[in-house]
Amino acid sequence: MRNDKITRSEYNKLKDAFLAKNRRSMYSLYIDINKNNTVSKHLFFGLINKICREAGMKEFYDMKNIKK
Repeated sequence: MRNDKITRSEYNKLKDAFLAKNRRSMYSLYIDINKNNTVSKHLFFGLINKICREAGMKEFYDMKNIKK
């Protein structure tokens, strides 16, 4: 069963790992967050975009620019 939200501490761990200087791959971040909680890829990339917006960076995953 997939969850539609994560705890604040899990979000902070994801944020710290994403913004670290030795940036890890998205797959490894996704695996780490799924160890305790099973989250959908849609939620995961939504969280990554939220972290990017908070840090003043361009969104990582933009649905508008994807070609069909």
